Amino acid sequence: MTTRFFLSVLCAFLLASNAYPQAATSDSNLYHKALSVCVEKQSQEYKNLGGEHDYLNRIVEKNIFLTDKLPTQIGEYRVKYLDGDGLIARYKQIRKPFLILSMRPMMNDGSMLKISLADYWIRYEKLTLSFGLEGGCNVFFRYDCEQKTYAIDKIDLWGI
Repeated sequence: MTTRFFLSVLCAFLLASNAYPQAATSDSNLYHKALSVCVEKQSQEYKNLGGEHDYLNRIVEKNIFLTDKLPTQIGEYRVKYLDGDGLIARYKQIRKPFLILSMRPMMNDGSMLKISLADYWIRYEKLTLSFGLEGGCNVFFRYDCEQKTYAIDKIDLWGI
């Protein structure tokens, strides 16, 4: 009787553990691809502008639906994911505005998929977290029928 009960619990556990989605590989995660190419493209395009941009160490606004499984290291770039409390803590620590990337949900744009990442300057004053838009990056994907995967079609940087 206890053996049958034990086997039943074990089977239920094994079935339940397989019901949860597995982490997507970086090759199939379009958000990972978009973040990677955006960070790389911005670093290449803006490296000679000077200013207070640190393109090797990026802060990304944490979003449990979009950024939860993304890596903290992309090639030579380090990525830190901060939620609202983390952004406030960082502002209090460095006491000046700082740049973050904020990822937007994927959109269908005609026959392509588009993921937008916006650059914001973060401030925390009078108990209010403020986001000042600076620019960003749109990454467009098209479906490659031969490879049976989404491929990057184009990367557009934009600014205000």
